[in-house]
Amino acid sequence: MKADLAKLDAHYSALPLDVRERGVMTFVQNPPPNTDFLVTRLWDRFLPRWRQNRVLEPRSPDMDAKILEAIKEMERAERLTGEAARDVDSDTAGFMMRKLRVPARRGKWRIVPPEACK
Repeated sequence: MKADLAKLDAHYSALPLDVRERGVMTFVQNPPPNTDFLVTRLWDRFLPRWRQNRVLEPRSPDMDAKILEAIKEMERAERLTGEAARDVDSDTAGFMMRKLRVPARRGKWRIVPPEACK
């Protein structure tokens, strides 16, 4: 596994700097399609439909803006408290939001795009 991770690192390190600086979350949603990688073969075995579900076209800036606005609208929603909150679970909620902090960088890799850090 370590050898394959080193191979993946070399594969993604060969991408142009402008692509790498967008952050791994923008270009590594799936392993490379090449079955020379152990990770790809594991995905093929345990997630057999991943190739059909792959997103091949990047989202447009307009789509990103719409997604961001929908998230901001959810953040502004009134929070349930007390008895109302006890009656709701993940099966009955319209949505649930959990905020996490992700480091902008991890080692040599940028994780998220620069604009996500604003």
